[in-house]
Amino acid sequence: LTSEPNYPPPPTGIEDSVRTIESVLRDLLVHYEAVIPYKKGEVVSMLHEKGVVDLEEHQGAGTYLLGSAPRWLVMQIEEHCIGNGLEAAGMKRSEEEEEIEMWKALAKKRVEYEPKELTNPSA
Repeated sequence: LTSEPNYPPPPTGIEDSVRTIESVLRDLLVHYEAVIPYKKGEVVSMLHEKGVVDLEEHQGAGTYLLGSAPRWLVMQIEEHCIGNGLEAAGMKRSEEEEEIEMWKALAKKRVEYEPKELTNPSA
């Protein structure tokens, strides 16, 4: 997040309380656009359960979804996001998150390890 959310003033009644809660919850969600393969129906269900689905269409490749969900969930569907993945959702992975994903892929033998050439800083 680039800036702190601009929360409304404290609520004075039930309607104000509901609006305040909705505003805070909206700030916790990030937008996504993705096509989820039909064989991953549990992902579509989770996006409905944990987020907000604004548009759902059934296409040849899978279920097209446009909506908002918690950042952790959008990161899990990155491979299905349209456009630039997380960047399309207004997010970027940290170097630590990238490294964790690389190690997970290595553990699943999805990528080959290519050792980097070490340099001697004192040479």
